[in-house]
Amino acid sequence: MTEDYLLDRMYRHVDTADEGASRQCIEQTTSRPPCEMWDYAKQQAASPSQAVARKDDSDGTAHLHRDLCLATQRRSGMKLASNDIAPDPAAADAVRLRRFEPGDVPAAHALSSSLKWPHRVEDWQFAQSLGQGVVAERDGKVVGTALSWQFGTNYATLGLVIVAPELQGQRIGNRLMEAVLDRLAGRNVLLHATAAGVGLYERLGFVTTGETEQHQGVLATLPKVVGREGDRLRPMAAADIEALIAMDALGAGMPRGELLRRLFSQERTVVLERGGQAAGFAVLRRYGHGHAVGPVSAPDFDAARLLIADCCRHAEGFLRIDVDATSGLPPWLESLGLPRTNGVSIMVRGKVPERGPAHGSWALVTQAIG
Repeated sequence: MTEDYLLDRMYRHVDTADEGASRQCIEQTTSRPPCEMWDYAKQQAASPSQAVARKDDSDGTAHLHRDLCLATQRRSGMKLASNDIAPDPAAADAVRLRRFEPGDVPAAHALSSSLKWPHRVEDWQFAQSLGQGVVAERDGKVVGTALSWQFGTNYATLGLVIVAPELQGQRIGNRLMEAVLDRLAGRNVLLHATAAGVGLYERLGFVTTGETEQHQGVLATLPKVVGREGDRLRPMAAADIEALIAMDALGAGMPRGELLRRLFSQERTVVLERGGQAAGFAVLRRYGHGHAVGPVSAPDFDAARLLIADCCRHAEGFLRIDVDATSGLPPWLESLGLPRTNGVSIMVRGKVPERGPAHGSWALVTQAIG
């Protein structure tokens, strides 16, 4: 199914359908302003050959051309091949996009390693097995990645957006994001952005809602935290799993059952019991340069510290934890020898989920997955 054919279908729709119905169709199928899409379609319907021939993006029309193709595709129910991504008519760099396959993990790991990211091959395998994504490929080599994870029917997270250093600044990141977001149509999407990525994500409709701080290092001292009277820590039991999944859903603002079950099968999950009931938990697992703590779900600040302290006592060497900047935890983590090494913006496109410390969530799984 060619872009020109899809665009022709849109032009016919412009010629024969009423403007109100067409505007509604456009609004539901692309992030472009309906008036902009409608006016462009009417203009080009008079001379579609010019639109097909236009390959530069000096006036933004090449990307309008692409969005009209996608809108027509969705409206008519037509689908591209399962492993194909609609091409960008503005691209003349021999870079093509396709679905991220399990066999791409080694190349993705090499790409992240070239940027000094800490991810192991196992970390990439875990992320890929739970989500779906897109790779950018040039001359058979993976030069970019972007992944997403869907939770429930309304939410998704997006991350591991990487472009090879030598190709940055050529809109490949933008094309990767558009391809992934196209597959997440209708969902509210959350991501964590470095300062360098904020501008791109803002142009795609994301807004900043907070900040996450990354703390890592080798513990200088083991934390000494005393819980409330009656609180006790114990290993997770099989009977706890469903209650902990429900607890995480409240804190994360989205149901993440499959993710939690996979995490619980890893190294260690500690449960906080209060009043004879499970009231919180924390996961300690291998990640990056050593261990990572997260997610952490707890009813209050003291309970969160108690759970994190227990994970610290069972970790060896390098340790990382990503926490909400407003949680109150950063000063305490720094006192343990885990300095703040990075801060990223929490960004959302769509409805902002109710999540974070106020809802019982104190540490991320990863910045990518959330």
